[in-house]
Amino acid sequence: MASTTSIRLGTTLLLGALAFAALGCVNPSPYGVNLSYYAPTTPPAAYDFAVASGFGWVRVTAPWEVIEPNRGEFHWELIDGAITTARAHGLSIALTLQHPVPTWARGAADRDCGTSPKPAALPPANPAYFAELADSAARTFKGRVDSYELGSEVNGCWSFRGTPARYRQLMLNPGFDAIRAIDPTVRILPASLFNSADFDTWLTYAKNGQRFLSRPIDLYNIHLYDLPGQNVTRLSDAESWIGCSELLPYCVTRFWVTEFGYSDFKGGRGCTWSPPPDVGGAARDTLAACRSSGFCERSFYWNIIEDDPSCGWGLLDLSTVQLKPVYQKFIDWIRAHP
Repeated sequence: MASTTSIRLGTTLLLGALAFAALGCVNPSPYGVNLSYYAPTTPPAAYDFAVASGFGWVRVTAPWEVIEPNRGEFHWELIDGAITTARAHGLSIALTLQHPVPTWARGAADRDCGTSPKPAALPPANPAYFAELADSAARTFKGRVDSYELGSEVNGCWSFRGTPARYRQLMLNPGFDAIRAIDPTVRILPASLFNSADFDTWLTYAKNGQRFLSRPIDLYNIHLYDLPGQNVTRLSDAESWIGCSELLPYCVTRFWVTEFGYSDFKGGRGCTWSPPPDVGGAARDTLAACRSSGFCERSFYWNIIEDDPSCGWGLLDLSTVQLKPVYQKFIDWIRAHP
């Protein structure tokens, strides 16, 4: 049973979040949580839990092939409900435009990914395609989405079977330009890198022996899926990176962790993750490492509720929408460090 102090703190956090929503402000919380890929199925109680636990942001993923199955046919209604509900709870929104690439938009692979075909990870054939997706998102959600992420885990062949130069040409540059033309103030992030801080390779181009940002992104970002010790090392690598523009007096030095997490693995189809003995403590330690950094601005846990109960990825049990006990110390740490 929750303590009286815990209940009071949760109530205070909820009232504060609702105040931010009423004022139309960006929530200043350094804590975020991912919604399932199937965000429309996230129950309202999960949003209540997020706010009461101290999360101020939710990250919503928009799978391209689902949102735009045919060119120019956009189905933002599939995630609009999740965004509306989150904002009504005072939560700020991070929207990720990501794979799978729809069949009609797929080009050719130009990176050796071994024997894994992954046709949905093929790069788009034309930079105009991703620009149109980004433009439509920015027009649809202007004033309701607080940041955009242009792809996800592009260094992994399961996500993007193209070279870094092709990512910049086909997604980062056209996506950034399209969104910035519609919304001059929204924050724009490039695609995350999976367990890697190789930002120079993916986000910059070489010229005269130097490397420069392909676009003046507001932040860079990383996904951390390893034991806390390895995660801390990658956080250190990430915070030591600086990307600067060739044409503008601008450098980016701050980053987000847009995914990290540990499953309470139960065994099942496609579940190969072996969790540490103390998943709640591991999540707490990774989050604390980000919070102690002067450059890691925000972290998003993966995810708020199970999308596959057999794998156990999610803070809340899918059937009861209650916090799973193994994550209690993680949530207690967030509540104790607002």
